[in-house]
Amino acid sequence: MNSIPLSEWRTCFAAVLFEADQTRFKSRIADALRAIDERLKSAEQIGTIERISIESAQRSLAEMEREPFVAPRRRVEKTVTANGKDGPVAEREGRRPGVGSRVRVTLSSGQAVAAEIVVIFTASTGKNILVSFDNRFARVGREQIVDRMSATA
Repeated sequence: MNSIPLSEWRTCFAAVLFEADQTRFKSRIADALRAIDERLKSAEQIGTIERISIESAQRSLAEMEREPFVAPRRRVEKTVTANGKDGPVAEREGRRPGVGSRVRVTLSSGQAVAAEIVVIFTASTGKNILVSFDNRFARVGREQIVDRMSATA
């Protein structure tokens, strides 16, 4: 059976994206790369969509392996006030970006990229956001979102 959602490599890749413990992060990456290698060596036919997904996952894993693990820091949220004091972009505008929102984020490398929010999840270290850009995925904290873009941007 060639079911992408049920494949082992996909499950291992998701475990990396949702890992909040720094001590397990690198081993999760190694597990995902091993599962991808096993899938590529399997006798089953790999369809175009799965091949594209695998290539995207490999690029993302390579980038996560190079960059240091950054657990989002808890911080006191600024509230929207009547006098217009600065706060996070989404709060100044009275809304927070949700899944599917187009945003500009600053990666841990300092690079600013246009991305789409794929998943918002809560881990023991605080709120985390999974974004997709350039056929890659990255986990960012809310403070890394610098701007919300229109759907056509």
